[in-house]
Amino acid sequence: MYERYWELRERPFSDDASGAFFPAETHQTALLKLRYALDNRHAAVLLLGPSGIGKSLVISRLRRSLAENYRPIVHLAYPFVMPSEIPLCIAAEAGWVSADGGAIGTPLLLQTLDRRLREISRRGERAVVILEETHLWRSARFWETLRSLLNLPAGETPAWTFIISAQPDILPTLRSLPHLEERFSLRCRLKPFGPGQTREYVRHRLLAAGATRPIFTEEAEALIHDLSGGVPRRINRLCDLSLFIGFAENLDQLGPEHVQAVHEELTAVTAE
Repeated sequence: MYERYWELRERPFSDDASGAFFPAETHQTALLKLRYALDNRHAAVLLLGPSGIGKSLVISRLRRSLAENYRPIVHLAYPFVMPSEIPLCIAAEAGWVSADGGAIGTPLLLQTLDRRLREISRRGERAVVILEETHLWRSARFWETLRSLLNLPAGETPAWTFIISAQPDILPTLRSLPHLEERFSLRCRLKPFGPGQTREYVRHRLLAAGATRPIFTEEAEALIHDLSGGVPRRINRLCDLSLFIGFAENLDQLGPEHVQAVHEELTAVTAE
């Protein structure tokens, strides 16, 4: 709606914008660690960060970078299932069994997974299993199920890598399960942007969308960081609505007073 007014090709702060990936150090480091874990055949790796920090974006970039020998890739983005259903969900997503499992019991299903993993290992392939939002797994049974899967194929080097994406409040749960925690050989922790990175991020998104002049003042950029805490999703919300307000009010540039007004509006909506 406001793109033409600001002389932009697209909405710069939408999830599917062409400049959606900003090569921040925290995200680049996480990508390198994830690739290291995959290339060195680690069984499991943790990707940690608060909501809106960019975990899903990092995973998306990782998937696009993987060679053909990383197959199958199983991605369960919101695993609200019973612990006993996890093996079936993984096997079905991998195309190894039908979605209903054909009434396969857990022991037989684990045997099927073991056999399939041995097959892909012999072909020089490696499966990747991505589980997001796993901080919602409160029951120890989920993690015991995961530990059983990490032991496959039995007696051999793991033929798959689990990427467990979660918010940091998962850590106390894992600490209470030391036999599982030690299986995570790497931890990738995404951190919020600092003030300079927030400014660079805002400008990067605007330039990628076709901006040819400064739209936010430096004071507005500083306030965006303060109000968002350097979390990309919060930055996006503030900037997107600020651009809309600037369009609606026929402004030439957005200052801190406009960003503050948008923040107060968003806060009021959240409180309601």
